[in-house]
Amino acid sequence: MNTNSDFITPHIMNTEMPSSKGTFSILPSGTIIGYPDSTAVTMWHYLVTGTLVITYTGGSKYFYKKVPFTAVMRMLTANSLGEYINKVIKPNYEFWKASL
Repeated sequence: MNTNSDFITPHIMNTEMPSSKGTFSILPSGTIIGYPDSTAVTMWHYLVTGTLVITYTGGSKYFYKKVPFTAVMRMLTANSLGEYINKVIKPNYEFWKASL
């Protein structure tokens, strides 16, 4: 039976990334948020619009446009997240840096 609280409390699914490379959550909106075990990346978000938002350990935040879901899935299993981003994401997808 559904209660009113079922509709106002966002349900978040947390799961371990492959090969113990951190965790990620899937929000009800479809956004995926990753918390990697990485020296280069603090957090990343993948929006249903195809935008990949990466927050680097220095605090910089970049938005990469039109990144396919398959590229994000490959990112989850990459041996090095920073290397994958440098070789696959940065050179192939339009991006902009957030102004703080």
